[in-house]
Amino acid sequence: LDILDDDYLESPYLYPKKEEVVRSRHSNIFAEQVSVHVNYVPPVFPKTQEDARFINEMLVRDSVFTHATENERKELVNSFEKVSTPPKTELTRQGKIADFYYIIHSGVVRVVAQDEGTSNSYYVMAPMSF
Repeated sequence: LDILDDDYLESPYLYPKKEEVVRSRHSNIFAEQVSVHVNYVPPVFPKTQEDARFINEMLVRDSVFTHATENERKELVNSFEKVSTPPKTELTRQGKIADFYYIIHSGVVRVVAQDEGTSNSYYVMAPMSF
């Protein structure tokens, strides 16, 4: 995943074309069950009410959090930290275990993937993607 300039959506070289950019969703997510220590206290990061509403709306839309209760979602929202990154920042790499959950609030992110025996393919995540 890399952060791109906002001008990227205007590029004539964008593929898929701007009008074809689709906000992607997770199709297959697999994880081992996690045990949480009984004394675990999740972090709480300050945020505006607008940011908290935005994060909650994104969590409600994501199938990963379908079964989360309102209280669990509130805990999750509180534990999100807003981060801004400069263009061309690599957020993660294919094959690396993901330890963050990103919600794109503004700007665009390019996702590049390579399957065995194929060339690189990529898509763009636009605002309100996760």
